[in-house]
Amino acid sequence: MVALHDTDHNINWANKAYAESMGTSKKNIIGKKCYEVWLGKDEPCNNCPVQKAMDKGELDYNTKRYLHFESRSESYG
Repeated sequence: MVALHDTDHNINWANKAYAESMGTSKKNIIGKKCYEVWLGKDEPCNNCPVQKAMDKGELDYNTKRYLHFESRSESYG
């Protein structure tokens, strides 16, 4: 999954896999805050990799493991 966020955490671009992982289309997430789309929050996540990257001026990432009970498969994001 790949997405491009701006400095205000808006999703400016996302690939199809990113949108499908949330059960929606790209047009429904472009322009929305990443933390709204991913977690339904109204503020950035704790230890946000986007914020860390902006603060440090270098790449940061975060890996989370989700279990999808419907398909019994796992995805990472």
